Order: sequence, then C-alpha cells, then structure tokens
Amino acid sequence: MARVKEIHVSVGRTVGLPNYGSIRFDDAEVVELEPGDDPNQVYADAYARVAGRLSAKLQQMGVK
Repeated sequence: MARVKEIHVSVGRTVGLPNYGSIRFDDAEVVELEPGDDPNQVYADAYARVAGRLSAKLQQMGVK
C-alpha cells in the first residue's frame, strides 16, 4: 500500500490594487511525515500555521 511521506500546504490571496493592478501573497510549507503520524492531523496543523502566517502578513500590510 502506498504511504504518504510528505505534505505540501500552500495558501494564497490576490489583492486588487488601484488602476486595475493586483498583487498576490503566498505562503507554503512542506512537512515530512514520521512513522505513526496521522496525515490528516499533520495537514490540519500545517494549514493552520500557513494560513496564520499569511493572515498576519496581510494584517501587517493593512490588507483587509
């Protein structure tokens, strides 16, 4: 049976700028699973970290 060895989580948001421009903010993380790890829990934890970092960066820059 195949086994998950690593999980890649990426979160991004595109923000509109004046004059019809836009900028994209992204954050990502690759997590290597250890034997006995629950892939679903590892994914949920990684997603929370990545989304939290992106949200903090957007807040820091004043993006709503």
